[in-house]
Amino acid sequence: MDYEDRVRGMFAGFFIGDQNGAPYEFYKWNHDRIYTDKITLEPYRKTMYGQEKRAPLGSVTDDTQMTIALLKMLLDNNMKYDREEAIIAYGRWVNSKPHDIGINTKFVFANKTIKGYESRIKKRDEEIAAGTRNISLSNGSLMRCSPFILLDDDEWLSAAKEDVKLSNPYQETIEVNVIYLCVLRRLLNGKSLDSVKRFIFRQKPKSKAVINVIDDLKNNVARDIGGRDKGLAVHALYCSLKGLLMDASFTKTIRWVITQGGDFGVGDTDTNAAICGGLLGARYGWDKIMKSKITRYNWDILINAANNVTGPIKYYVPHDFDDLMIQIFDR
Repeated sequence: MDYEDRVRGMFAGFFIGDQNGAPYEFYKWNHDRIYTDKITLEPYRKTMYGQEKRAPLGSVTDDTQMTIALLKMLLDNNMKYDREEAIIAYGRWVNSKPHDIGINTKFVFANKTIKGYESRIKKRDEEIAAGTRNISLSNGSLMRCSPFILLDDDEWLSAAKEDVKLSNPYQETIEVNVIYLCVLRRLLNGKSLDSVKRFIFRQKPKSKAVINVIDDLKNNVARDIGGRDKGLAVHALYCSLKGLLMDASFTKTIRWVITQGGDFGVGDTDTNAAICGGLLGARYGWDKIMKSKITRYNWDILINAANNVTGPIKYYVPHDFDDLMIQIFDR
């Protein structure tokens, strides 16, 4: 298996995980939807006004869309990270009217200009200082970060940290992203699962919440990833690493991540499955995960849904997946 196969598998695994988790995300309304490995349900939720919002079968969510926004920005910029270009890219995505979007991400990137972004950041920080807004330790920066592994060895880490700070500038979220990306890079470079496991258990984060993730993994502790805090970045990190260390197939692992061993969706199902799917795809590679008839079926449904998207949001779905992979490796 070569590096290109692993990178292709990483992105495909991420997108499929997102797709598979999407129908179970809003379990307030979808609590009776039993998870099936084969994608058979469309993403569905209700607005605060009780209106139904449905997306076509196989649709991806903000996890995939933000990842593609970052990837295309990097490709257009000769694989160099530029803070202002990233702000503009994320702002364009927010204004393309995605089906769903995190509260913090929407607040931070809703403007189309650098000046507008800086104004919102100033307002956020003032409100946090005044005690009228909580800091966001959500998974918004984690869900988009995987393209940073494509940057040069001496650039990816600083770029990844700078990008986290655009929306979640806190030690906890920075440590989550760094650990995830370090694991991802090791898998892409062909490191064994035992080697990756040793690396994970050697980590010495400073944030108490991230320390707890490592301890829970070491001690095989099940954690509550649902409720009001379901979107925390530490939960996504836990789910992705726990799933990886299970040493199971792509399909079985994604099922566990989404259901936590039960029948129904638990937690931030699309993000957790996407983050883990990226790790699994990097470990197994494109050819291996696509040998599964279920995974291949889900992928075909995903691409069909992406091909039928219209309007500005089409730029952010993987209808052009093969072209993106060519751009990555022909640069």
